[in-house]
Amino acid sequence: MNIHKNKVKIGLIGLGNFGEKYANIIHYSPRMELSAICSRNEARLQEIAGKYGVKNTYQDYRELVQLPDIDAVCIITEAIRHADITLEALKNGKHVFVEKPLSANLEDHDKVIRLAGEKGLIVLVGYINRYIPNFVKIKSMVESGEIGKIVSIASRRNGRPPNLSLPRYQGNIPELIIEPGIHTTDLFLWITGSKVTRVFAESRNLLGLPFADTWMVILKMENGVIGTMEQVFHIPEGAPVVMDHRLEVIGTDGTIQFTDPGSDYSFWGSGKTTYFSPYSAENLYGKLIFPIRDEIEDFASAIQEGRKPSGAGPQDCRAAVEVARAVVESAKSGQVIILNNLDK
Repeated sequence: MNIHKNKVKIGLIGLGNFGEKYANIIHYSPRMELSAICSRNEARLQEIAGKYGVKNTYQDYRELVQLPDIDAVCIITEAIRHADITLEALKNGKHVFVEKPLSANLEDHDKVIRLAGEKGLIVLVGYINRYIPNFVKIKSMVESGEIGKIVSIASRRNGRPPNLSLPRYQGNIPELIIEPGIHTTDLFLWITGSKVTRVFAESRNLLGLPFADTWMVILKMENGVIGTMEQVFHIPEGAPVVMDHRLEVIGTDGTIQFTDPGSDYSFWGSGKTTYFSPYSAENLYGKLIFPIRDEIEDFASAIQEGRKPSGAGPQDCRAAVEVARAVVESAKSGQVIILNNLDK
């Protein structure tokens, strides 16, 4: 393995819009080398290979993961393929960064957790919110006790109907509350540091798609916190934003609020109000400078240093998916769903 002072050699699988962002970040990284790329689209494969000077190109990921001089793979494909590619990479002794969700079913998570543990390999799942400074600050303030005891946590993550025409939402995909809604579930678990004990949800399908486009969820956590989630894909055409994202954490001594658009969030309580910085710039001198870079750099440095990454591992992903599946079950059955199996 090429660790410590040597660059981590990365094989990138998936070259869509997001995949190219990762190619850019890895290419310019001082600690990583973009050693191989994979796409089923030959034209796209050659385009990215030429742009970033990559000699090893593949259309079958099974060939890439068998390369002996690759340390790790970065999987940025359709969500339905994440688990199979992850397992194949682990079998071939490769560390794995994989975009969320790892899978929509719990059995896949159990296989990945078991195999990564047996082989002593790192798996980092791309829950990018854990690397966004806004949310890291909120997590820090909660842990420090600055807002007192958490009373409630609420999220709004709404989008426009055209968002659902993107390739990632085509074919055999999970319910939207799982992808992309899993971001919110993970935020709740991570920020509160607690497990969900029960959920109730309602959903609607107004767009005539194969999945519900509107979700409202109320949940109770083991530490007593009450949470609410709103996910609605009905922001009208002509609106100045493609996503309306809000997060509020209410404590006994203060409240934290995050709002995007505006990329602004604030803390007020105990007689003071504080405003924090918005998201980082996305492009600087041709290099992408934003939280995805911090996430994949943390993955590479964890490999070099032999430690766990700071972000979400497959166990965290499993916990979030279990809650999301309970939300789907509640919406279908009209019943409150009790969760008591999160430790598996």
